[in-house]
Amino acid sequence: MEKIKTLAAITIGALVLSAAYAMSIGDRSADFSVDSDTGRSTRHVVHGDRGEFILKEDDIKVEASWRGEFELDPLGTDIERLGRKFEITHTADGVSKRALFERSRGDIKRSYFVDDAEQADGPETDAAITELLVVFLRASGMKAEERVTAFLKQGGADAVLQEMTHLDSDHSLRRYTEALTEQADLSGEQLTTLVALLKNVESDHDLRRALGSIMDHEDISAELTPVLIDAAGGIESDHDLRKLMEAFAERSLNGEAMDLALGLFERIESDYDLRIAAVALLENSSLDNKGATRLLLAAADQVEGDHDMRLILDESAELYSKDPELTAAWLKAYGALESDHDQRLIIEEVADEGDHPVAAWKSLIEATSAIEGDHEQRLALEAIAEEMGDDPALIEAYREAAADISSDSDRKRALEAIVDTED
Repeated sequence: MEKIKTLAAITIGALVLSAAYAMSIGDRSADFSVDSDTGRSTRHVVHGDRGEFILKEDDIKVEASWRGEFELDPLGTDIERLGRKFEITHTADGVSKRALFERSRGDIKRSYFVDDAEQADGPETDAAITELLVVFLRASGMKAEERVTAFLKQGGADAVLQEMTHLDSDHSLRRYTEALTEQADLSGEQLTTLVALLKNVESDHDLRRALGSIMDHEDISAELTPVLIDAAGGIESDHDLRKLMEAFAERSLNGEAMDLALGLFERIESDYDLRIAAVALLENSSLDNKGATRLLLAAADQVEGDHDMRLILDESAELYSKDPELTAAWLKAYGALESDHDQRLIIEEVADEGDHPVAAWKSLIEATSAIEGDHEQRLALEAIAEEMGDDPALIEAYREAAADISSDSDRKRALEAIVDTED
């Protein structure tokens, strides 16, 4: 049994995705292959009530196959119900150890073999069979929900966390995290322990899903926020960071939540993913003015593409004049635009919102001076003239902005747009 313990020690840690990875949640449908740079490989195929699992590293190999559904006992360490047959083989240094579970007359027959020689029944054989089964369950992540339920009944969340220190793959750590956070409310200390375990996960997909489950089901405190941000630093893919933010954006965005959201936002480099993440946050009805201000300031610093920045500004157009700090943040983000066309389009969008305070209208008028093209600046000013009203201070600011237009025809048309207002 020493070789089984050696296998558990070797396989603890993250499996790096480098081959195919296509999987659905649950134990009835899975199909993926994982190879690591260290030479470890895993193959897991499940279709309905049939499946096989193979883990190989150096001279160590674990194989499992089953026919028919199987269920674990209340302790999560034995098979209690079996459709037809379940077999696990462990090979190391040329020695093969095999546990066989077979349905026989409504009962389950258990057999144990060493190099094909069947071993006598007894406590040692029972322990060897249990250990082989546990090695398989830890490595594959199968029956994670049932095992988490069992450990919760035996010793609460701490018992689950202790078991998770023995898990053998990114996939397993993710599945146990999902099961634990769905079934239990964790304390701050327990959440910190869980997140620390996830720092061993190298797969962006699994780390994102695991952290997402914590954010979906647990309370995020000010103390936990930096720990989660640090763990998310292990995600290299902009896509997975953005997907994590999209999931997180569905919850209430209080102060700690925005700290976490912006901590994730700052790690994204792709303009496209930054824009999708920002829009997801802006669509959350719980986002307050302070949170929106912080988000727009972050976008101003990070988003480089005009198209993506304009779409963020478009989503936040209705927030433009909610308070002076938010207006200033929106204008800073607007200042990152270089395209005359995008500048004009977003000013038109904000003007269409109407009903802005005089100071906000004046700032919008002044913002048109950043538009270099006479035609685009004139169209932006005309959109403002339609909605700004007849306040003398605004009319004066408008005239000053229009006077800067070089083209005589565009300047004239821009000024004509306020004639009716003055009259």
